[in-house]
Amino acid sequence: MIVSFSSQKGGSGKTSSTMLAATYINYYFDKKICVVDVDIQKSLFNKRKDELSYIQLAAEKNNGELLPQMKEAKMLKKLDSEGKSLFPIYAYSFQDDNVIEKIRDLEKEFDIVFIDFPGTLDFNEISFILLILDYIFIPFYAEEKNFKSAFDFEKVLKGIKNSQVEAPNSSRLKKYFAYFFKYNENTRKEEWDFLDMMFKKRGINKLKNSIYENIKLEMDSSTINIVSGVPSAKSPLHFVQEIMSELYPGEYKKN
Repeated sequence: MIVSFSSQKGGSGKTSSTMLAATYINYYFDKKICVVDVDIQKSLFNKRKDELSYIQLAAEKNNGELLPQMKEAKMLKKLDSEGKSLFPIYAYSFQDDNVIEKIRDLEKEFDIVFIDFPGTLDFNEISFILLILDYIFIPFYAEEKNFKSAFDFEKVLKGIKNSQVEAPNSSRLKKYFAYFFKYNENTRKEEWDFLDMMFKKRGINKLKNSIYENIKLEMDSSTINIVSGVPSAKSPLHFVQEIMSELYPGEYKKN
């Protein structure tokens, strides 16, 4: 299946959400996943490249081996013990005439293919990729410019779903969901409550779990390591578990 965290506005949490979900699914769940980075900036692809360079440099300083206490060493050892490896990140251009074919080829090899879109979406350029997505998760942050563009994006998705009534094969979109990004129940309460009210009014499915505002998540998110030191109640694992229950309802239960 092909999945994306997506919205129209840059800086809305799409790439951060993709990185968290991919890393946690790879660590906790028995699914083979990959990420396709079609962002012009290639931020996820370059972050993995930088992280691997750091690991290589650290190993070179210790006679070719990572120090056992390094979190990267612990993560790689854990994955290896379970017959897993780091999930691959591919850098593709949405301007490549063969990008759809390449993504579909990956779908034959992986259970979940995550697509990380450009920061600001131009529907004239990427609409053809939206049509091959099975599930889309829209981040909403309690800031007016963010949620206005997110609601505009939701309208586009609703249009895609409505078109399936007359043309069932016009797209693959099964469901889309809203979720709170950088959620903090102690700040911007009026904005969060307004968003909840609008979701109900517009009939938008919202995930029960959120990605919380947390300095550890902002500073330590990685394409290799899960984030430690986050309070259990606010762990991204709850968010990811709910996503997996939506992607595989017969296999995983909602937490």
